[in-house]
Amino acid sequence: MRRSGLITIVLSLMYGIASGQDAKDIINRVLKAQTSLKTISYTLDRRDTLLTKDVRTMSGNVKLETDDRNTNTMGFKFWAKKDGELEERVYDGYVAYTINPQTQTYTLTTSKSGISNILNGGGGHIVFPDLVKLDTSKASGFFVREDERNYYLTLTYPDYKAENVTNRFKIFTIDKKVMLPLAMKNHQESYGNIQDLYYKVRDLEINEPDFKYDFTSLAFLDQYKQQVSVQGSMNLPIMTLKDHDAPSFKLSTFSGEMMSSSDFKGKVVLLDLWEIWCSPCIAAMPKLESIYERYKDKGLLVYGISSDIRGLSAAKNMVLKKGIKIPMLIGNEQFKKDYYISSIALPMYLLIDKSGKISLLSNGFTDEIEDEIKKALASGG
Repeated sequence: MRRSGLITIVLSLMYGIASGQDAKDIINRVLKAQTSLKTISYTLDRRDTLLTKDVRTMSGNVKLETDDRNTNTMGFKFWAKKDGELEERVYDGYVAYTINPQTQTYTLTTSKSGISNILNGGGGHIVFPDLVKLDTSKASGFFVREDERNYYLTLTYPDYKAENVTNRFKIFTIDKKVMLPLAMKNHQESYGNIQDLYYKVRDLEINEPDFKYDFTSLAFLDQYKQQVSVQGSMNLPIMTLKDHDAPSFKLSTFSGEMMSSSDFKGKVVLLDLWEIWCSPCIAAMPKLESIYERYKDKGLLVYGISSDIRGLSAAKNMVLKKGIKIPMLIGNEQFKKDYYISSIALPMYLLIDKSGKISLLSNGFTDEIEDEIKKALASGG
């Protein structure tokens, strides 16, 4: 029996009611309740156990306004701020903003990758999209149980065999009074490691008469100064490296050999900064390999660099299992300092031209990367 099928049976026994009309009825009732939402304010508590076995906790406040325009793929606008951070994040349905009230500045992006990445850090971590728009599109199994107060809706998902991601499921806690998911556990396993992401909503306010955020007239646009964001990357410190000489480094490969950036002289080099827990990083690797195959004979070098030692074993296993041919390096402490790894948003791609300068940084994979590679290879250096 396939492993995913076994998990489905186990979950069925655990959660009582098999897939069928009961679960579908609960889903339809949730979706119906969500159609009546106009505005939502809430506080979110989140606790993540990552594949590296690290545990991170966070909380913060969010204001959402639903948006049915076809141009808004999220289906809502939001303002979000994580506790303990100055930064605020806003999406108005067209543009994603990162705001710093202390410096009275903001950056913006309209690119698809930049808008997607706004949920990957800062206040974006506490946005809970399923609260407004329950997504069941990729689920393969549905189960539900209940107690006096809640329904517990479990969605199971197929394994990602190519990436060795298994035992994928989400459990939503649906409050019977409002028929909205007010908590979620998102579980998956990869190369023997477990990842569990827990979301819990509190202080929920729905359709407030005095909702106090105006997404049609953003006050900070008049009050604050715009900072130019390179490649729509949300003002990350690493972006200050653009047009400067790439900091030198000497790193070990996954197989234990030493590689020095001094070997790059006169070459065009693409660096892929990634980690095993970054799904977009892994999803983009076949595209990187395709680029590498097309341009390696013209002088392009490509290196992946993983700097989280705690996930190194799983990263090596993934590269081996997927047969990735791009050389992989291990970022050391000096590299992490010079390339601002502690504050980086992944995936991050750096292109070093023949003169040794960083000519492009991209927070996310875009077609522009290949365009810039062509220009760099054609340059005399």
